Amino acid sequence: MVLTDLDRRNQGMKETIYAEDLAYIHHVGFPDMIDGASTPLLQEFARRGFVDGMVADLGCGGGAWSKHLTDAGFAAWGCDASPAMIEIARSTAPQAHFEVASLFETEMPPCLAVTALGEGFNYGMSGTDPAATMAEPLARVAEALQPGGLLAFDLVVRDVDAPMQYRNWKSAEDWSILIEVEEDLEARNLTRDAILFREVDGHYRRSEERHIIGVPAIEDVVTRLDQAGFDARVRDSYGDFRVLDRRAVFYATKRA
Repeated sequence: MVLTDLDRRNQGMKETIYAEDLAYIHHVGFPDMIDGASTPLLQEFARRGFVDGMVADLGCGGGAWSKHLTDAGFAAWGCDASPAMIEIARSTAPQAHFEVASLFETEMPPCLAVTALGEGFNYGMSGTDPAATMAEPLARVAEALQPGGLLAFDLVVRDVDAPMQYRNWKSAEDWSILIEVEEDLEARNLTRDAILFREVDGHYRRSEERHIIGVPAIEDVVTRLDQAGFDARVRDSYGDFRVLDRRAVFYATKRA
C-alpha cells in the first residue's frame, strides 16, 4: 500500500489527537461550551424527573461536565479517545469513572442520559454520508438508555451555501494556539490545523495537530436517530446557551 502525504498526516492525527499540549490548552482555555451547556442540561434533567442515576459523558474531554454531574448528585461515566484528556478528567472529576475509548467503539453502562458535548460525534464521521457512521454508536446508546432516556449532543452541520474557512488564534500566559479551518463540501468534511506553543519547565515547546471531521446534514442525523429508536428535536442552543454558527443541538428521547 502506497501512502500519500495526506494519508501520513491523517495517521499521525489519529495517533496524537488531543495529545498532552492540546488537551491542556483545550481544557483550560476553552471552557465556554461546557460552562454554558451544563446548567441548561441539568434543568432539562430536572424537567424530565431525573434527580440521580448514571449519565454517560461521551467524548468527555477534561471531565468538566462530569464534575458538574457528580456535584449535582448524579453518577458519571465518561470516555475519550485521548489518554491525555482522561488524565485531566480523573483529576477534574475524581468521583466519576473514566475510560480511554472512542465513543464510536465503547460500551457504556445502563444510564438515564447520554451526552456528547463539543462535537464529539463529528470526530469519527467520514465519507459522503457522514451520518451513517452514527448507526452503531446510536444502537449502543439506545441499548444503554432506559425508555424515556435522553441523548443530548451537538454537531457541526452541513451548509452548502456557507463553507467554513477561517483562521483564529488565542493565547494565555503559558500557551498559544493558532487554528486554520477549511471545509470541503464535496468530501463532506472539515479540516482543523492547529499549531500550539506551551511553556513547560520554563521553555516553550511547539506541536501541531490536524483534525479531520465529518460534516453531516441535519436531516440525515434526524433520520439515523429515528432508525435507532429516538424521537429528536433540533435546536440552536442548550437552553439559553446558544451554540456557535453552523452547529446544531439534538435532544433525542428513547422511545418506549
